[in-house]
Amino acid sequence: MAERAVIVDPDNGAGTDYTSLSAAEADTALNTAIPSTPTGDSINDYIMRMKYVMVNKIDITEADGATVIYEDDNVTEYVSIAAAYSSDSTTTTRKRLE
Repeated sequence: MAERAVIVDPDNGAGTDYTSLSAAEADTALNTAIPSTPTGDSINDYIMRMKYVMVNKIDITEADGATVIYEDDNVTEYVSIAAAYSSDSTTTTRKRLE
């Protein structure tokens, strides 16, 4: 028996059954561009945040570990995190970025 993948729209409670999604429909969904302002806590939002941390410019202040992560333009601040990094002159540790 195939598992059912039903996505429920939080606005109206209606569900969409994705068990019959074709390969072409799945490819289209996966190739959809992430919007400039994705819905909070969505997969698109998570991917955008992950990309910012992995790819984009990051400034770290050596003295206190304060960190600024920039958006794709390398000018606009995405987030500023106090004491994101710490160092004991031997090991540098990054805290969990949330």
